[in-house]
Amino acid sequence: MKVVARTMRPGVSMGRQLKALVGGNRHFSARSADPAAPRKGVMPTEVFSAEEAIEAHLKPDNMVFIQGIAATPNPLIDAMVDVAKKKQITGIRTMHMHLEGKSPVPDEEAAKYITPLS
Repeated sequence: MKVVARTMRPGVSMGRQLKALVGGNRHFSARSADPAAPRKGVMPTEVFSAEEAIEAHLKPDNMVFIQGIAATPNPLIDAMVDVAKKKQITGIRTMHMHLEGKSPVPDEEAAKYITPLS
């Protein structure tokens, strides 16, 4: 799975970028726009694997909030577990309200590094 770093056009509002994407005279509010929505003519500047993205930011004693329900980021959770085990990063705490799929602590070895608080 690839995680894409988004790029923004400097000086151009999100609403204008969305209008350029879909065309027409539709009204978009920059406050309600999905920041992950692709924009016409804007290509990603960098592409990372899930493990590379997690590895760059996961540190000891991090608190990680996991957005759940149907949008549970299972590949990122798997990458977090793999990176924690590989680099032996301890004290990672996770918070979530509802997740679909497996637990953020899938086995006893992962429990050495990751503690779910919810």
